[in-house]
Amino acid sequence: EDAFWRQRAKTHWLQCGDLNTKFFHASATSRHKINRITSLLDSSDSLVTNNIGLCEVARDYFVDIFQKQNSIIDPVVNLINPSITLDDNTMLTAPFVIEEFKEATFSMKPDKCPGPDGFNPGFFQHFWPTCGQEIFQQCCSWLATGAFPPTLNMTNIALIPKGDSQVSMKDWRPISLCNVLYKLVAKVLANRLKRILDKCISNSQSAFVPGRSILDNAMVAIEVIHHMKAKTKGKLGDVALKLDISKAYDRIDWIYLQGVMTKMGFSDQWVKWIMLCVESVDYSVLVNGIMTEPIKPSRGLRQGDPLSPYLFIICAEGLTALIRHAESSGDIHGVKICRNAPIISHLLFADDCFLFFRANINEAVAMKNILATYEAASGQAINFQKSEIFCSRNVLQVDQHNISTTLGVQAVLGTGKYLGLPSLIGRSKKSTFNFIKDRIWKKINSWSSKCLSKAGREVLIKSVLQSIPT
Repeated sequence: EDAFWRQRAKTHWLQCGDLNTKFFHASATSRHKINRITSLLDSSDSLVTNNIGLCEVARDYFVDIFQKQNSIIDPVVNLINPSITLDDNTMLTAPFVIEEFKEATFSMKPDKCPGPDGFNPGFFQHFWPTCGQEIFQQCCSWLATGAFPPTLNMTNIALIPKGDSQVSMKDWRPISLCNVLYKLVAKVLANRLKRILDKCISNSQSAFVPGRSILDNAMVAIEVIHHMKAKTKGKLGDVALKLDISKAYDRIDWIYLQGVMTKMGFSDQWVKWIMLCVESVDYSVLVNGIMTEPIKPSRGLRQGDPLSPYLFIICAEGLTALIRHAESSGDIHGVKICRNAPIISHLLFADDCFLFFRANINEAVAMKNILATYEAASGQAINFQKSEIFCSRNVLQVDQHNISTTLGVQAVLGTGKYLGLPSLIGRSKKSTFNFIKDRIWKKINSWSSKCLSKAGREVLIKSVLQSIPT
């Protein structure tokens, strides 16, 4: 009974804490209430409350998102430099060994949500001595033939609420629940891909590359913004543009992804394996436990697929290539905080983007064109209404207004948070970082702590602290 409610509660942080059914039952009940969809606005802004109507609204929403649009990839792909060598491709396409699949199997958390087939990782871990060899042979056979069984890559989309109120589908975050057998194949490929990411991913990208930390870009961003805040003299002002990308993973164009990998130098065999994983998916949306009719997408990457984070940052190299080309041609100039410091033109952490350029109309127009070119190639959609700029203090108000109007974004006194940390730190450090204390107190005073002993509460506090600033 304890194991059943532990799986239902999804409280993975409690591995060393209390093991009481009361806590897990309360967690599962709370999750069920929070995740239940009671009403949604459809495309005509009519309120839908019945389950059949809710399923139709959810399915129509994702059909529109996953529908391919015409892309123009050459202006971006042609700027990407080859970086993958023959030795790299030999390693990527080398014959598979059973140890790779065993490592992939046991690297998953046993109680992770299963896919449509209902088997979670714990099942395969428990029975690996019995079925491991057969799984290995079957997975190798699928990759050798270049085809998956029809049901292997079926994926359920679970909806997680965002914010305090959920009115439309935009207020729900989709999480893809893949079959574990598919995830084994994808994880083996992802583990190989990780070894050569530092060769094809620029230093401005700090996400998912082994050896790079989330704090690298966060600290650089804070230093640059601090420099801009203190810059009161000089004719050359600076601008920091923080982008908000709408549905970043869901809109990635498959032809663009294939073109970028090919231009980087990945072999045809490797590209074929990756595109097999990406293009063979079928979706069904879970609405209050009801599965919608299947959706056959023509673009997008799944959040929940082991390959998706690495494929996304490979696609983001197109934006880096465009910015570097504009820098080399003198169309934009990055920020340099001191004489011996490097020039910073952009900082990326997956879909969190910070771009820097000089405060004049010409560079604002150049940056706008770069973003439009990237959107047309990759399928990405930048939400300029939620994006914002911060100008150094030596930039006149009229110039700030002209730049913000040109870009279609709002000018702000600070740039909010970047990667969970405040990008602008004022004189009062206490007020700046007070959100950390508030988050901890919210957890301590929540209903869940009432079901825990003092030792369990200690584990809860540590888990919250370790999750900051993510």
